Amino acid sequence: MDSKTKGMDSKTKGTLFEQEFGRFMQKNLDYTNLKFNQWSRTDFASQNGYEIDISGKKVNVFQLKKLKDSERKKEKADKKKTLSIISFVVFIFLDVVFNFGADVDRLFGSVIPELAVHGFVIVIGIIAFQIYSQSKKVNKEVEKHKESLAKKTDYVWVECKNHNKNVNRDMVQKLHTSVKEHNKAVRGLKNPKQDDYEFKNMIYVSSKNFAHDAKHYAKQYKIKCYIKISDNQFEKLKL
Repeated sequence: MDSKTKGMDSKTKGTLFEQEFGRFMQKNLDYTNLKFNQWSRTDFASQNGYEIDISGKKVNVFQLKKLKDSERKKEKADKKKTLSIISFVVFIFLDVVFNFGADVDRLFGSVIPELAVHGFVIVIGIIAFQIYSQSKKVNKEVEKHKESLAKKTDYVWVECKNHNKNVNRDMVQKLHTSVKEHNKAVRGLKNPKQDDYEFKNMIYVSSKNFAHDAKHYAKQYKIKCYIKISDNQFEKLKL
């Protein structure tokens, strides 16, 4: 028995075990935004769902860079749009007070006769339309990269068992069933919230080991299995 947890009740031991693996996830597996002891979604109104010991996400760095670049473009486009609105208001003011538009029309007309009448309004309209079109294009680009990032972000459900016996097949199967049910419920939501995402990966952590049939089931459904080998150290099993 670990001397650090001697005398503790099983719930406290379990919580410490989850926190320990959480630190391992952040340091060694590059998972962030860890959340502990949440509840899953379920299709059944009478059922509260299953407790998720740990959830985390791993962001696709390449896709995140694309999103950041597009957001910087959007920021520049928004500044140009704001500047064009201010410029338009100023020009209208000058036209009303000093008949500025007529002077501009004459200037344009000396170069392009067709612009001698309402040339000022036409040119300002063309510039405003170009700026608006560019802003709209950049906004679409940002939304596209947001969707792509969401699709490529790895959300993981982690089940931890701090037991003195090996994890058996039924326990691993329960994790698999819980994740499938949660993902199905999320897909059926009409107005999903930010925290309503599908889990793409599953991890099962044991303080002991895994039975042979449990390993076989985990391999079949691509569930990663870890065992604790020492304080704050875990080893991924080769299935």
